[in-house]
Amino acid sequence: LVISPPEPLSIIITPGHARRYVRIYTFLADLTRAGSALEKVDLREPRIGVNGRRMLFYCCCSMLRLVAGIRDHVLTEVDAVWQMFREDLEKVKTIDHAIDAHRRAMKIMMQRTLLDVSHLTTGRTLGVMCESCIRFAQAMNAGDEASAFIHHRTFDEHSQLLREKLSVERTNVSARMLLWRMGSREDPFEEENAIPSEVPTRSQISDLGS
Repeated sequence: LVISPPEPLSIIITPGHARRYVRIYTFLADLTRAGSALEKVDLREPRIGVNGRRMLFYCCCSMLRLVAGIRDHVLTEVDAVWQMFREDLEKVKTIDHAIDAHRRAMKIMMQRTLLDVSHLTTGRTLGVMCESCIRFAQAMNAGDEASAFIHHRTFDEHSQLLREKLSVERTNVSARMLLWRMGSREDPFEEENAIPSEVPTRSQISDLGS
């Protein structure tokens, strides 16, 4: 995939920005391919035993749910930032303002999709998960029960690694939101809804009354 904006749009969308767009679109394409492969798995494959089929059905559903959640997160964040950029674009008066608005939007988009430089390992982890989904689906459709379990184990290990990485980023709302979409019961806005430090807690009030 190559993005080459025509003049004068290339003044705003630089080659560096184009590469970032390609990265986002490629990531979305990988998630879509992974989800599509899982959806097409034949769970009635006769070469897989009944017990194995039951377990692999659960594996397939859990993988699909996780991939769909991640894809929804990326689409939601990209759309939100793009709408913000369009609103900013309506207010600009010079080409320099348009360049600055797009630069800000591009930076926010990469941060919210967790594809910026500070999340390179996160991107690699997600890439392995997508590839594991496709290999799992291929093994299932080929009736290769053992390989299907191996690919699911790889997927599960990397999904746990991803959860650990995201759970550490307490101040990153996008990371917490993605963690929530991956099945975490934690409130993604917990930090924002926390009680301010100057407000006394219940235990402090009890201490005052004693």
